[in-house]
Amino acid sequence: METYKARRAVRSATGHYRKAGTGKSYCGHDLAHTPTEAQFLQAICKTCVKAEKRNRVKAEQVAAASPLAAAAVGVAEAVEQTDAMQAKTHLDRVETEEGEKFTRAARAVDAVEAAEISKATDEALPRLKASAAECADMINRMRTQPGAEPIVVRMRPARAALDRIKANAAAARAAHRAEMDDHRAAETAEHGTAASAPRPQYPSDKHGLRDRHDRPQPAEQAVERRAVEGVIVAHNGRTKGAAPKHSGHPDAIAAIAALGDLKLAEVTDRTDVGAVPGGVDHDPEVRGALVVPRGEGRVAVYWTEAGQWITPSRDPWAVELQIIADKLRKAGWLIEPNSRRCVFARRRTQ
Repeated sequence: METYKARRAVRSATGHYRKAGTGKSYCGHDLAHTPTEAQFLQAICKTCVKAEKRNRVKAEQVAAASPLAAAAVGVAEAVEQTDAMQAKTHLDRVETEEGEKFTRAARAVDAVEAAEISKATDEALPRLKASAAECADMINRMRTQPGAEPIVVRMRPARAALDRIKANAAAARAAHRAEMDDHRAAETAEHGTAASAPRPQYPSDKHGLRDRHDRPQPAEQAVERRAVEGVIVAHNGRTKGAAPKHSGHPDAIAAIAALGDLKLAEVTDRTDVGAVPGGVDHDPEVRGALVVPRGEGRVAVYWTEAGQWITPSRDPWAVELQIIADKLRKAGWLIEPNSRRCVFARRRTQ
């Protein structure tokens, strides 16, 4: 039994059985002209299945009772098959005719477009040739024109222009100095302050410009150095236990003293223990304890290995941090809980 799709159905993937000699299904839908194979359908209409089965059983019973009725049933089936074949042939013929019409129309459009392109090319080609000829003629005239002077490009400014620029700059400088002297004199007269000392005149070079290296420099006064107990007063840019900028902090000094003989990291102000290995501020030689003051008697103490404050697996140096915490606790520091990658400690207040 051939299956058909309904023309205007919600589920177009449902197949229906066609009534013999009509264009409708047993359930009342208008069917397509051509049958649809079962592999392209998801379901069969249950109403059509029941009605078709009922009619088939009835026809078989009639055929069994009368040979004439059996012949009539056979003729009806043959007519149904013939109608389906005729409908399919008609649809194929319509599709073929539509395809031929589309092909002829497309060829006509292509021919019109080709004619228009050819016409536009023929109209533009003479203008292009004339323009090219004019350009070539102009170039030839420029090459053969007598008395043409060469163009001179000066790579350096003229000496007169340079002298004029220098003179203008000197005049502007003198005017500015005179204005500033008048301004200082007015301030002195108004506020009664001592007038500024006159501007010293320094020797000039051959271009009239003063060289700052020829100016007398003030004598350097030796700074009296004094040693302060527990404070680093001199270093070569690297300090142990804390960065040079923190080396004089009292909290850092006290924490380093509490660590005792524990190895201290030697660092600079640019050392970054959190830098990516191989980075600009990464120092693979750094190893040991590093104290960073946090203010108000609180410090953070890190343990570093190969310039890193964590292990390659991004875990803290647990054993070393535990040793640091024990030493600080014995020295009277309060250890803050829940510090994982460093030791936060606070000095006991008296």
